[in-house]
Amino acid sequence: MANSTLQSAVKFSTSKVKTLTNNPLQFFIKAGLAGAYIGFAVIFAFKIGDGFAQAGSLVPSLFAGLAFSFALLTIIFGGVDLFTSNTMYLTMGVLEKKSRVKDLIKVWIATYIGNLIGVLVFTFLFVNTGLFDNIQPDHSLLTSAESKMNITISEMFFRGILCNWLVCLAVWIPMQTNNGAAKVMLIMMIVTAFFVSGYEHSIANMALFSVALSVPHPETITFIGGLTNLFFVTLGNIIGGSLFVGAAHVYINRELKEKKTNISETAKSITKKIEF
Repeated sequence: MANSTLQSAVKFSTSKVKTLTNNPLQFFIKAGLAGAYIGFAVIFAFKIGDGFAQAGSLVPSLFAGLAFSFALLTIIFGGVDLFTSNTMYLTMGVLEKKSRVKDLIKVWIATYIGNLIGVLVFTFLFVNTGLFDNIQPDHSLLTSAESKMNITISEMFFRGILCNWLVCLAVWIPMQTNNGAAKVMLIMMIVTAFFVSGYEHSIANMALFSVALSVPHPETITFIGGLTNLFFVTLGNIIGGSLFVGAAHVYINRELKEKKTNISETAKSITKKIEF
């Protein structure tokens, strides 16, 4: 199962390269939709989380995390492109020699830009609904944005690594099963783990900061603060997805393949000796 899953991931990688090369408009639409889905999930998660917090619940982040899993569910089942999961896919494609490093860089950059466009379009549409015109300074969306902008650079970076390690696992592990219900449960459990733990996701932060800066907000929420966070979190996300999931699982699967080959060759050798 593991080897077939790797082959599927590599096929996803090569298909993304082909789509960007042959039909860039389709690629950017898919990436834009992923950014918009993240935007929907951010609003949903913080509406849920803030509601439970106002009600005095002890676990608002748990319910917010479950709500945020909506993002990855729509992205995976909708077949669109998210930058953070592409860090895993393209790394696997390159290490399996089905894609080139320049293809990896092109897809990463294009996906990131596409996700950003989708986030900005969603933000424009959402702000014009007027739903957050009277948002309070202590709303969890604003307090979360402020907190993320004011952690140290090293915290941004390492939280980014751990975040995309989990997010890419939320993509990789469900690929091991063909059961739809099992896929949904695995995605929800792993995404909730990342959200509740307080790690940093570049595209989710992109949507969070975009909305926070577009509605009435405290002076502590700034464009420069958001840009700084996104830069270092993105670097962390790249390492988390490409190294700890992409490269790690390619290596593991190569080891398993080599062991199976050795066992097969040994079995054939024994069979020949018996026949002789």
